[in-house]
Amino acid sequence: MRWVCITVVLLSVVQVFAWGRQKERTWHVKGKPVQATQYAVNGDKVHLYTVEDWPEPRVVFISDLSSADQEYIKAGENAEAGQGAQSPVCPMLDINVSVDVGKKTDEWQEVTLRTNVKPPGGTYREKVNMKILLVGKEAGASHYTVIDRKTYPFRLPTAEPLTLDFKFRLRKARGARAVPKYAGYLVEVSDDTGSLVALAGYPAAFKKDAGKLSAFSRGDRFDQRFQPVPEK
Repeated sequence: MRWVCITVVLLSVVQVFAWGRQKERTWHVKGKPVQATQYAVNGDKVHLYTVEDWPEPRVVFISDLSSADQEYIKAGENAEAGQGAQSPVCPMLDINVSVDVGKKTDEWQEVTLRTNVKPPGGTYREKVNMKILLVGKEAGASHYTVIDRKTYPFRLPTAEPLTLDFKFRLRKARGARAVPKYAGYLVEVSDDTGSLVALAGYPAAFKKDAGKLSAFSRGDRFDQRFQPVPEK
């Protein structure tokens, strides 16, 4: 049994931040568009979280945002104030992913993804959804194939880590010479509004282009530039 362990420690919540709950939104920084899945306000600055830079934020002055963006932030702060004292919404989660490339036969290969999720502090009250894509590569092929994708909703009722195992089988396709090889994974965790709160991927390109990879369905084939590859 071979274990390939990839540890991804994502951003911990700083209590002075005011977190904004949102789906992906286009901001305008000095007139230039920036796609962000999450934002946090810290004094006169805003932290914009993009898939490309994850988990590091782009930190910009609020004064550099468009007037519409500044009004959006102000409206969010007013809404939070009206709800009374609460813990910050949508904190980032810590996630650790291990891959077990296990038993193999002439017809299939077992692969298990073990995900360990922990809130950055205290009880995490949000309902979240974990989406997992397992990617394989056929022998002699230059393209990748989405072997499977799973979605699992859950909550973290305590501050203790939650460990979840996801088992997959890479099966030999009809007419293929061999079982496809395990080539990587993508794990996305989002809250009930669709905001991304954790992201892990291997190899690094899968994480960097998570938005493109996430759009593929089970059985889809794609090249190194994440362009669809039609079946012959």
